[in-house]
Amino acid sequence: MDITFDLKLSMLEIYKENLYDLLNPDTISSQLKVKEHPKNGVYIENLTKEYISTFEELLFYIEKADNERVTAETGLNKTSSRSHLLLILEVIQKLPDNSERIGTLNMIDLAGSEKVRTIK
Repeated sequence: MDITFDLKLSMLEIYKENLYDLLNPDTISSQLKVKEHPKNGVYIENLTKEYISTFEELLFYIEKADNERVTAETGLNKTSSRSHLLLILEVIQKLPDNSERIGTLNMIDLAGSEKVRTIK
């Protein structure tokens, strides 16, 4: 058996202190719970995880999630993000002895702050 890799993608929006599953907008916000596992750390219970195998699939899901985000026009930006976005990419390495190694990459886009001060 060779070493194989699986990739799982999740995308979470935090808006007005509520959690939203951007890959499954039908998920009720109250179903998403921040939990902590003693070995695996912090995670979001009931957050959708999509397996991805190509770069095109990754772009598809990112675009799908982006279309679900809350935005509003401001004086400085026509589509300013009003929420925080968390993109979670989980990498699962399966070894020949049937063991697994799991790594998680969390990327965060914080909501914009258009309070720009002019420097004189």
